[in-house]
Amino acid sequence: MQANVREATVNDAQAVFRFFLSQGKVREEECMLWLKRWKLLFQLNPWLSGAARLRQGFVGQARHPIGWVIEGENGAIEGYAGNIILPYVYGGAVYTAGCTTGVVVEPSYRRYSMSMLKGYFIQTGIDIFISSTANEVSGAIFDAFKVPKFPVGNYNTMYYFLINPSNVAYAFLRRRMPFFFARPVATFAGAILAFWFYLRDMVAFGRSNMVTSINHHTRTGVGVKIVEKSLKDLDETYDAFWEFARNQKDQLIFLRTREALRWHFAESGNWGAPSVFCYYEEDRMLGYAIIDKHFEKENGILRFRCVDILTLEDKKEIIKRLIGAAYTRAKKEGADLLVCYFFPASVRKVIGALAHMRRKRSGGVYMRILNPKLSSRDVMRKWYATCADGDSAFWSLTAPRL
Repeated sequence: MQANVREATVNDAQAVFRFFLSQGKVREEECMLWLKRWKLLFQLNPWLSGAARLRQGFVGQARHPIGWVIEGENGAIEGYAGNIILPYVYGGAVYTAGCTTGVVVEPSYRRYSMSMLKGYFIQTGIDIFISSTANEVSGAIFDAFKVPKFPVGNYNTMYYFLINPSNVAYAFLRRRMPFFFARPVATFAGAILAFWFYLRDMVAFGRSNMVTSINHHTRTGVGVKIVEKSLKDLDETYDAFWEFARNQKDQLIFLRTREALRWHFAESGNWGAPSVFCYYEEDRMLGYAIIDKHFEKENGILRFRCVDILTLEDKKEIIKRLIGAAYTRAKKEGADLLVCYFFPASVRKVIGALAHMRRKRSGGVYMRILNPKLSSRDVMRKWYATCADGDSAFWSLTAPRL
């Protein structure tokens, strides 16, 4: 079969969605959300704007492709690879990262995959290549291009807080046994698990530290509070926190200005706007956690996901209290579970001690450093990786499910 590989344009949105639909990657009812995210990524991305780039001292050039497509003989799209431009900070300088997203190819056109991804690797003005959600197809291509695979270790561990164990158990069992068995078994198992997790929470969080929300303010001690905000409500206290954090952390870290967070997580989740839990001591902000919400229609499961956590000095107690606040909010909103994954070791260690269960998720992480000012070994060792990296936060409708 003959095909043509070309750069994607913003007008390809509908055609790419239909292609994804034919490959079983999305559902028909997700069309509007998918198109909103396409616009967010490729038309509203502030890092494709000269003004936003100049404000942050961007190193790379301003013009980048939004992706590449494989066109079949009839003009239909038979393959797609998106390209998200993101800003990163390391050693006081700001660098340009090109991040893959949604790499999908129709099996009969797989021989054109290398030509399609070649465009990704020869684009100019990129300091770092990142793929945080590589699948079987894209992983094989990256291996062929000899892109280093990030040593994920426990980065791929998903941590679960089961808030409604009966619903979660039923979503799992109904695909594995008849309904008249699945429901009573799930109810019985859920009741036992709920009691066990209640006791475990009392030990893990500490009875005196079990958080309770009052008027969106979670008070945790004298002079200490956690305030739940929307992204648009972040203020100057956040600016001061971020400036201190970016200078304190000797790590490769996504540029987390207010503008960046509001754009990056604007369409994260499909069940209302994300929440930001801000931790304060004497009115000084010392950390935050961002939670998005996703309803899985096929399972009837409402899942809260912790997509980002950042604290000064990675203090264990602050991380613990932020997770506790998110957990409490998830309970009050009737969520079935809270899930956390893809965090640095210092954060994973705290979450792992609190979580009810864990499992490995599939997929690989790839990174190639192009800027000679950056050391591949140092960057990979010092990467502050969360769901804010790559495309992990954007396409939560295809995020790991039960």
